Amino acid sequence: MSRTSLARRCLLAAMVWSVTCGRTTAVAQTASRTTSRAATATASAPAEPSAAEIRQAVRQLKHPSPAKRREAIRQLAAWGPITFPELRTAAQGNDLEAALSARTLLNELQAAIMLGGRVHLQVVPARMAWNEPFTLILHAHNPTQAPMRVPWPEATKTPTTRPASPDADQVGRMLDAADWLMVTGPDHQPLELRIDSIDGNADIRQAVELRAGKKPPSHTIEPGSHAQLRIPEFNRGWSRYPMLATGQYTIRFEYQPQWEDESWTKAGFGRVTSEPVTIEVTRSAPDDIRTAERPLYLRLRRQNHQIVADVHNTWDRPLSLNLNFGPDSSRHAQLVWDVTLGSQESTRRWQPDPDPAAATFRLDRLKTVAPGGTLEIARAPIAELARAGEETGTAGPDPRRITLRYMQLLSPVQMRERYDKQVKPNDVPSNLFSGVVVSEPFPIGPQPGQ
Repeated sequence: MSRTSLARRCLLAAMVWSVTCGRTTAVAQTASRTTSRAATATASAPAEPSAAEIRQAVRQLKHPSPAKRREAIRQLAAWGPITFPELRTAAQGNDLEAALSARTLLNELQAAIMLGGRVHLQVVPARMAWNEPFTLILHAHNPTQAPMRVPWPEATKTPTTRPASPDADQVGRMLDAADWLMVTGPDHQPLELRIDSIDGNADIRQAVELRAGKKPPSHTIEPGSHAQLRIPEFNRGWSRYPMLATGQYTIRFEYQPQWEDESWTKAGFGRVTSEPVTIEVTRSAPDDIRTAERPLYLRLRRQNHQIVADVHNTWDRPLSLNLNFGPDSSRHAQLVWDVTLGSQESTRRWQPDPDPAAATFRLDRLKTVAPGGTLEIARAPIAELARAGEETGTAGPDPRRITLRYMQLLSPVQMRERYDKQVKPNDVPSNLFSGVVVSEPFPIGPQPGQ
């Protein structure tokens, strides 16, 4: 699997409000895992060769028989990091063909992560409700006699740059491992990683861009040493595997280098896998969150002589809404009321009288809605909506229907730039919804007695 495939897809989808990122296509994943499972016996660590055996294999790199040379390369690749010293010596040798083969092989082996390493996973805690976070800890051990590369940055006690925000740190740690994590739900189907918009937070975007670049974070651990990657809020963070239903979930680490020689990949050379860990979710999310196809629903209801508009959050994390309404979409959120006459499909737009106070941006009009929560955002008199419908020029008892659109076109970053003299950067939340939500048509026919 490509080291940066996940981060790159997140960047490509950055302009979309919500991003659901998979690791690879389902077909590719299935084929890769099937091949890896079939190769488990072959991929297990071979017996450690002697120094004489390594030198003999390196000498075979200049054998006149192409078959002998290919077999030597396969054997050295299977032995892994323990062959690096002899390969470096051969790469500097006078025999050009052997030196080229040694350099090519050495470069390819050194590009692989965790070559010859061992991985095990730990979850803390292992039992929780759907909205209670847990931490995944990835432990890597280097049992080889050569340094081993792991795909995350080395932890430092005194960072030389400004520390990242907690959300950016969480996203970065998840992306360091997510390409090789296999997460399955109680139905034994794979879960996909979910990442909220990266455009609302410059630190988060920077963390994704770093891992999508040519040199993603990594560091080496010495022979006999250990390294640890802690991923907090594995199921509840900005990047997460949403575990919303009750039951048991499993997480497994599986890395298979995609060698230039496909036979190495099929044979499982360099394959590193962990035993699965199990998580039990004891209480599921509400049904509307588990089955939601979009993060927000706009619903209309009648209350006495008014139509009330409510926004319902079906996302698994809190969302913020901008209720600073006004006519200028470059500065305000907008509400658009459309009245449609049923048989004619003619539409009339209704707008309330302008509010002079709406031109002033107010922080108290930024409202947060918890998962499963509902927020009232507007009211409209039924009588005025009905008159707007009559102004379509069609008379008669045809049913009138109301449709409402909520539009917030500015991203959090754009809002901070727009109001930079009025608010502090942290005043505009990174989870601010940006996009359009449309209600289902709502009938406003005459009330009984009218």
